[in-house]
Amino acid sequence: MQKFYKTRAFSTLYSVFLFIFITLTLSYLFAFSPVAPKAHIHAKTQLELYAKSMQNLALKCLQTLGLNECRLLEAQFEKGYFFTARINPLEDSLYMLDISGFVKNPVSANTQRITKRQILLKK
Repeated sequence: MQKFYKTRAFSTLYSVFLFIFITLTLSYLFAFSPVAPKAHIHAKTQLELYAKSMQNLALKCLQTLGLNECRLLEAQFEKGYFFTARINPLEDSLYMLDISGFVKNPVSANTQRITKRQILLKK
């Protein structure tokens, strides 16, 4: 009976180590697969496009609603893209627009970020 418990414990421990080894090997292979660089490029391109959309949104908001309503804008786009836009006054009709955004890449599990700063002139 004692030998049965030792063999069972060893086989359980062996199966746990085997499972961990297979999991780590597959995650390593998947991280360096040919799909990973393309997903990185896609996420970067989407971040650039959404940053441009946030810039247009901030400009339109500043023109129609004014600074008090548009000082901080936050948006969440499809597939987990999060953006914030902050408008700070510099002078009478001169403003600084800071846009930051991020997304967690589903393939590589890395967080990709973008930051843009622009000077706006209100007409």
